[in-house]
Amino acid sequence: MGVTALAAVSTPQQQQQQQPSLLLSAGKDHALRLWQLTVGPHQQQQHNGAVNGVTRPSAQCVAVYLGHEESVQSVAASPGGDYCCSGGWDGQLLLWRTGQQLVDQASTSGLYETAEPAAGKNKRRKVGSAANGTTAAAAPLELRPTAALEGHVHCVAAVAWPEPGALYSGGWDHSVRRYDVETRANIDTYNGSKAIYAIAAPTTAGANAPSSSSGSSDVVAFGGSDRVLRIWDTRSVKGEGLAVKAYAAHESWIASIAWRPNSSYHVATGSHDGCVKVWDIRTAVPVGSLQHHKDKVLCVGWWASHMLASGGADCKLQLYDLP
Repeated sequence: MGVTALAAVSTPQQQQQQQPSLLLSAGKDHALRLWQLTVGPHQQQQHNGAVNGVTRPSAQCVAVYLGHEESVQSVAASPGGDYCCSGGWDGQLLLWRTGQQLVDQASTSGLYETAEPAAGKNKRRKVGSAANGTTAAAAPLELRPTAALEGHVHCVAAVAWPEPGALYSGGWDHSVRRYDVETRANIDTYNGSKAIYAIAAPTTAGANAPSSSSGSSDVVAFGGSDRVLRIWDTRSVKGEGLAVKAYAAHESWIASIAWRPNSSYHVATGSHDGCVKVWDIRTAVPVGSLQHHKDKVLCVGWWASHMLASGGADCKLQLYDLP
């Protein structure tokens, strides 16, 4: 089955070092998976017979998340790396345990949890041994959601988790919702007229951020089938016209949005019109337009604060070194 979404899981320290060791994947098989990534030396034979050492990453599945009834469309990890959230075509928005705690649990005494308890009891399975006497590969944990966030009635196409207590989601029901993670309550909702495909929020306040931001994420960017980039400032009074600003962004659907690291004002968008645009939300026009794809742009993402990447239906990965 196809993989539909990915999210890195890391502690704040790992995020600063850009070395996450855990990866979440979502798929059309109705499940999520947590992978532990390792990089070790690997010897590769050269044409002249010499041996050259290169690094070769490997991945081991630590946990499988079961709870969605249809394809999982979106996933995001909490800033602390101990929880994650997923959205699916079944309209569900689910919370799960994740992170290093699961890796530690799986490695403790060779015991592996195979199901979340319904009545307070853990089911566990001991790792067996292979015929040659070595330890057999451990089966991944099978986990059930810790909570479901109510509100959406159609596919939850995008999720963003910018700070521990606040989570945003957008869906085909034309709504963007803000949740209080602790109470599980839907505390704010924007209702539009078109399906939402992409959503992003700044994780930290940039050096040039206004003092009122205080590192919190009260601003969210989203877009979808109406081709418009919208910025929603949830601090604004309800009903105030300036709470949501609209930018005439693209000539086709907005498929992906990514907020620039360490900035409260800069965001990138990718669209089915084949164009990637970079925005300063204080101005009404993009600060840059990148037209290097020959087909739909399907995803955009930042690598550090100056490197932007995009992927498209033309099977190309484009990299941009930006000022």
